[in-house]
Amino acid sequence: MSGFLVVPPTEGRHPAIVYVHGAGGDREEMVVQATWMAARGAVALVVTLPPDMPAVEPAGWKAALAHQLDHTATTVVALRRAVDVLQSLPSVDPDRIAFVGWSAGARLGAILAGVERRIGSYALLSGGALPAARYAETAAKEMRATVARELGRIDPLRHIRRAAPARLLLQDGRLDEVVPREALEALARAGSQPKDVRWYDDMGHAASSRAYRDQIAWLSRELDLGPVLVEGVLTGPE
Repeated sequence: MSGFLVVPPTEGRHPAIVYVHGAGGDREEMVVQATWMAARGAVALVVTLPPDMPAVEPAGWKAALAHQLDHTATTVVALRRAVDVLQSLPSVDPDRIAFVGWSAGARLGAILAGVERRIGSYALLSGGALPAARYAETAAKEMRATVARELGRIDPLRHIRRAAPARLLLQDGRLDEVVPREALEALARAGSQPKDVRWYDDMGHAASSRAYRDQIAWLSRELDLGPVLVEGVLTGPE
């Protein structure tokens, strides 16, 4: 995993945010959002996730399943190492760390929320998941129980139920053309309390300006950020 820091122009200890992009993207997807929060006094770590593992040769469903499990586990470990990095920095307040994920980044955030207690706030945008048993239905009948059990280890629905005491913000568009409504609703429903679920009638899979503004306000409250520190720069969607 690679990434870079966007740091506020003031000294002292600041809250921090980890930003994670969607499938097939990289850290550049999240840089603008990171600068909005850095201008408000947060250190932002914008990461590029580890690349997917080399394609598995046609060796049967067991190899494909192991491939998916290993890659997800490797990625979650990499995100936990990102928290290690933030906590090691003298400019970061280790007790005020948040996570922002979009699309596949939100799915990963849901898993991370069940195992990473150093992050106190998770903002998950356009993320969805169905129960592991539903995905297993596509396998041969004799394989379904095993597939469901193994996928359950990396099931976002299972892990986000254990996010508490972390706070959750789940933001979804009613016009999402990528993630099925059923999957969006399932993840929002599974999230533990305290959580804030927001639906946007005019938003597809990409975030709308209103969703970004809501997210900025939510993160600012969660991290106890003050007024904008950098005058004359863009601090939110136009």
